[in-house]
Amino acid sequence: MIGQPKGPDQTPQQIKVTPVEIKEWFVAIGKVKEKLSIKYKINNDAVELILVKAQLMKALEVFGGIDNLQGKRILDIGCGATISADEKLGRRFEPWFCRGLQELGANPVGVDIRDISREEFEHCQLDLLDSGALNIFPDKSFDGINCQSFFDSPSLDSRIGYNFSERMDARYKGIVLEDKVGLLKKEIGAQMKRLLKDDGKILSVQDSTSDNLKTELGL
Repeated sequence: MIGQPKGPDQTPQQIKVTPVEIKEWFVAIGKVKEKLSIKYKINNDAVELILVKAQLMKALEVFGGIDNLQGKRILDIGCGATISADEKLGRRFEPWFCRGLQELGANPVGVDIRDISREEFEHCQLDLLDSGALNIFPDKSFDGINCQSFFDSPSLDSRIGYNFSERMDARYKGIVLEDKVGLLKKEIGAQMKRLLKDDGKILSVQDSTSDNLKTELGL
């Protein structure tokens, strides 16, 4: 049973599901993985599809099943680009989550600074370092928002003047760098609260830049 929503600043409600439902989710996501594998010419056991499988399971858990996910408009911040920026990372930073959500019947909206013009889901090429970039979307326009691995993405590293290794090294040594990422987190957090419907769901909010990213975003 899904508890009564308290607004976008709460953690996802715990949803009770039966073993049969969970099995149905695994089967459905397995079919999605197979479709993505064939359509985008990638091995079905590739790490990219293993990662998106976990993301899609999280989405089903948060919304309470496949039927509840149908038609939901979900914003994916830093969704990834059609061609990954760093060949060494393989195809990890392609928009797999949005692709998978669309296959499950949701209406994903992906935003990224890089080219996503060839994708079939709704998308916008935005520079999220520009304050107010997400103002193109009206208040309370999303049923769900995802923000996973955005703040440690390669494309962001190259634009703030510090790469991921330098930021992590400074963090562990207690060195204070110019906090461009901190300012960006405040902007993105405020936008997430503005854009989410009153009964909207926060999906995944995590990366390796913080032990408690959700708190830093003010969510």
